[in-house]
Parts: sequence; structure tokens; C-alpha cells
Amino acid sequence: MRKKIMMLFLITLVICTLPLANTSAKTKEVSFTIIHTNDTHSHLEQMPRLFTVINSIRAQNKNTLLLNAGDVFIGTLYFSQFKGLASIPFMNKLKYDAMTFGNHEFDLKSAALADFIKRANFPFVSSNIDFSADQLLEPLFVRKITANPQPGKIHPAIIKKVDDELVGIFGLTTEETPLISQPNQDLIFEDALTMAQKMAAQLEHLGVNKIIALSHLGFEEDQKLASMVKGIDMIVGGHSHTKLEEPTVIYNGKDPVLIVQTGENAAYVGELSVSFTEKGLIKKWNGRLLDVQAKDSKGNFIFKEDTWAKKQLSEADQELVDLLQETVGYSLIPLNGAREDVRREETNLGNLIADSMLKKANEVVPTQIALQNSGGIRTSIPEGNVVMRDVMAALPFSNTLSIVDITGSELRDILEHSVSQLDGNTGQFLQVSGIRFAFNPQLPAGKRVLSIRVNDGNHYELLNPSKVYTVAVNSYLADGGEGYAIFKRKKVNENIIETPFLDYEILAEYLEEYSPVSPRTEGRIQKVFTNEEL
Repeated sequence: MRKKIMMLFLITLVICTLPLANTSAKTKEVSFTIIHTNDTHSHLEQMPRLFTVINSIRAQNKNTLLLNAGDVFIGTLYFSQFKGLASIPFMNKLKYDAMTFGNHEFDLKSAALADFIKRANFPFVSSNIDFSADQLLEPLFVRKITANPQPGKIHPAIIKKVDDELVGIFGLTTEETPLISQPNQDLIFEDALTMAQKMAAQLEHLGVNKIIALSHLGFEEDQKLASMVKGIDMIVGGHSHTKLEEPTVIYNGKDPVLIVQTGENAAYVGELSVSFTEKGLIKKWNGRLLDVQAKDSKGNFIFKEDTWAKKQLSEADQELVDLLQETVGYSLIPLNGAREDVRREETNLGNLIADSMLKKANEVVPTQIALQNSGGIRTSIPEGNVVMRDVMAALPFSNTLSIVDITGSELRDILEHSVSQLDGNTGQFLQVSGIRFAFNPQLPAGKRVLSIRVNDGNHYELLNPSKVYTVAVNSYLADGGEGYAIFKRKKVNENIIETPFLDYEILAEYLEEYSPVSPRTEGRIQKVFTNEEL
């Protein structure tokens, strides 16, 4: 009942407050360019060149819109220190036209997000989140579609005038956010397809026939959105970190719907130029990704660093110096992360990292096993005081913690993949916690694992192929990294918990709690030259 009342109130406000479009007015052919980013995940180190890329696109195109499809939060030390606020000066200076929310915008619940929104000089669009019971976000939500969006406020949709033509923009956030993030429990994430159809219909009723869905649903869901919802012309996507070199075209009846997405971590900026007929149908288009770090044939960066952005980044970096030098623990022995060791055998640093993952995962749900790909461990940590810089050097990729259920049979396949290549050229070899396994490297790949035992809390019991085990992995493995397609399939099918916890912060927290540490190799991974099960 509350949802129905809210929607009727929304429609009433739309009709009463937005007499801006005359549906009988004659339209004209119009062309404009969408500049888009998504899943930048606080990679502010990219900003000086990203500025130059965006400004160069603007300089070459008369009519532009700059859009962000969510997940500005989480991913680097900039977020750990500034809780997303370090991104705001850059986004304000770039004059974004709109942003929607990614699931990670809710990782620190509503307080951090509300602070982020209030400091923005641009509007946010969100059509499938009910904010009405959230004391911090509800005051920022304006219950109307408007052509005069307020900066630092949330609208279900906004209308922009481009070359005197109306363009509608509405936002969508994955309904799985309560499962993979930490939103306030009072927030309600409604069905995206249903709300998208309502938004498209309302915008069309207001005389808008050029409609953009700013979506943080993921590429698979965006394809469903394109084929099932009438009225959408373009989907600027995020969430799945899909790198679309050119627009994906889905036909909804005879009408083309363009889907674009840039990948992740501000590595690319998307450019989509579109021309519409007088009736508002897409006539032609051209889309591409621009590599922020692109170099010419001589190895020089194509895009120079913007002076203002470089200075702003330098100021943020200065505030990180003390944090990087902060002592987080003490090790009584050297912690071995050497490439030639960690990619072939159990090491004490590998054990320490996996143990920290397992402990953190158990704070979320009961978890038996942790797996860390050796390719994600980049250096050793010397004996003595351990500072944050040491931790980040060992774990430099800013992966987050994911938790997934697998069967014992699937675990065996995963471990077979782990030991299938032992030349040190790949990072798929796994460091582990909660299990012990033995393998014979002389056997054919895929048949090397001889035995697996899982810690049940009291002792290590033989693996049960049909039993379901809960496993902690990093987000790189969860995305199918190092060839672990089984995790990717589970993520696509939404059978995975994504947490906001960064790997280096997890390890630092573990060191702070348990120092001094002196982890040993203890037979978790045994290389044997017999075919007998141990």
C-alpha cells in the first residue's frame, strides 16, 4: 500500500509541477554526445588525464551530457581515508549532469552517502529505491520529475534540454544491493524492470521521446531492460565492469536500444554520439572507449594531465602520507611473498592473508574456507614493524572480499585448477585457509589432487563431494580471474555475497589484532610424489 501511495503522489507531483512539454509541439532532428563513466571505485589517480579526455570530447562536440552509472565508492586508499568525499571536487569541477547509485554507494550505510550527496553540485537519479523511511536520505529525495533538477538532491528522473529538445534521464540500482552491500534496512529496492517501465511511460507522457536509463544493474540485466521496456533509447550501464568497445544494440521491436559501459576503475571514458529523427527514433550512432592512459608510438601519453586536477590530487595525496606510514603491526619473522615461491607452494604470508580473509568473512556469515590467488600477492614484508605501505605493496589491487557457497566437488575442481600450472608464469596457484590438500605435480593436469581435508572447527575431515562449503575469495576471483570460471558463473547467477571490505584493510586489521605475528608454513599445501591419498 505504501508503494502505491508513493507512486500516486509521485505522478501527481509530476503532472502538477512540470507543465514544460507540449506533446503536440513539433520536434526536430537532434544530435548529441553522451560522455559516460561507471565503477570508478575511487581511482583518483586517473583523474588528471580523465579530465583531459572529457574536456577534449566536449571541445569536439557541441551538445554533450556527462553521466555516471554508479560505484564511485570503495576501491582505494582514497576512499578508506575520505569515505568518498575526495571524489566530489573532481566530479563537481567536471560538471556531471547526473549520477545514479551503485550498490557500493551503500557500503557505509546512509550517513556517508548523504554527506556525499549534499556536497555534490549535480543531481542524482534513482527510480527504484524507496527512501521514504530513511531519516538521512529521505530529506534529499525530491518526489518529482523536473527540468530544473537541484544539485545535491535525488530525483526519480530529470529532463535536460539539449539543442532545445527534451532528453529524459532516470536511474536504476540493482535490487541485490541488500545482499551484496550494507544499506540501511529501511531502504526498499524495488523491481527495476517495473519501475523502468513506469518512468519511461511518465517521461513519454510529458512529451519526452529521447530517454536514457542510467543503470547500475549489470550488462545481463541491461540487455533484458533493453528488450522488455518500451521507450528507452539508451542504457548507460555499470555494475558488471563490462568493457564495451562499441555500443551493444538490442532491438525492442523495430527500435534500436543502445547499451554502453566502460569497464572499471576510471581506465576508460565512454563517448556515444547519437542522432534522432524528428519522431525521436535513433537514426545513427557511433560509440567508443577512450583509454585514459593511452600512449603514442613513442611511448608518450596521448592525454596530458590537467593542471587543476593534478594539483587537487596532490593535495589529497599529502593527506595520505601519514596513513601510509602508520604502523599496523609487528612480524617476528620475514613474511614471504616472493613470486617464485608464492606461485608454487604454501608460504607464511599466503597463510596470513588467507587467515585474515577467513576471519573477516566469519564476521559476515559462517565461513569454512578462504582462497587467495598468488598473483594478487606482489611482494614480501620484512621482519619488524609493518606499516600500511608494506601491506598495500603486498596487496596492491584493492580487491574486496566476496563470499560464495560451493560443493565439495566444485572445490576439488578449483584446487585442480590451482595446481595445473606450476611454472610461476600465472597467478592461479591458491594460498589457502581452513583446508589442507596434497597433490602430485607429476600427474596430468586435472588429476593431480590426491586428498583434501576441511577444518570443521575441531579437526580436519575428509572432503565431502556433495556437502556445501562457504568460501571467502577476493573480488578478482569472484569475477572469474585466473580462469576460475566457476566463481564468475555464481556471480552472474547472483549466488555470491559482495562485501565492502578491502583486502589490504583486512590484512592490516588482522595484524593490529594479533601482533606480534610469526606465521609458519604448516602443511596446508603438500607437494608429494606418490599417488596414495594422504
